Amino acid sequence: MPHRLRDALLLEDGGVVCLVGAGGKTSLMYRLARELSGEGDTVLTTTTTRIFAPTPEQSPGCILAATADDILNQTAPMLKKHRHITAAAGANVETGKLTGLTAETIDRLRASRVSDWIIVEADGAAGRPLKAPADHEPVIPSSSGWLVGVVGLSAVGKPLCEERVFRTEIFSFLSGLPQGAAITAEAVAGCSCTRAAS
Repeated sequence: MPHRLRDALLLEDGGVVCLVGAGGKTSLMYRLARELSGEGDTVLTTTTTRIFAPTPEQSPGCILAATADDILNQTAPMLKKHRHITAAAGANVETGKLTGLTAETIDRLRASRVSDWIIVEADGAAGRPLKAPADHEPVIPSSSGWLVGVVGLSAVGKPLCEERVFRTEIFSFLSGLPQGAAITAEAVAGCSCTRAAS
C-alpha cells in the first residue's frame, strides 16, 4: 500500500483536487497540503462552501479576499514564505467560518498557476460522517482534475438518522434504507455511486 496520500490518490504534477462527501474532508485537505508542501510543492487550500478558519498548525497563512485579483496579489509572496496557505472570500465572526470562493475564482487561480496545487473542500456535511447531497451540491470548479469522495465509516452499523447523516431523506431514498435502519457499507457505497452518476 502507498505510504503517501499523493501516491494513493494518483496525484501527479499539480492541479485542482476537490474533496466531496462527509466525515473527514477538512482533515484530509490539511494533511494532503502538509504532505505536498513538505515535498516542496506550493499549495493553496480553500473551499466552495464554508470551513472553520484554520489553526496555524493546519495552515501557516490565510488570505481573505473577495476577488481573484486580490487573492493573486497576496498569494505569491506568502507562498514564498510558507509553501502552503489558505484563501477564502471572507469570514463570519459569529460562526468562525470562512466563506468559500466561487468555482470561477478557483478556475482563475488555477489558470494563473499561482500554486502547484489547489485543494478544495467542495462539499459541506454539517459535521456528520455521512451525507447525501442536494441537487445544487457539490460545487466543483471546471478546472478540477481529481474528485475525491470521503465518507466517515463510524456511521456504519449505526441507525440512519440526522445525528449521523446529513439529509437523511435523500440518503434513505438513494440507498433504499428506511430511516432508523442500520447503515450498511453497501448502502453507503450504493448511495455514493448513485449520486455520482446522476
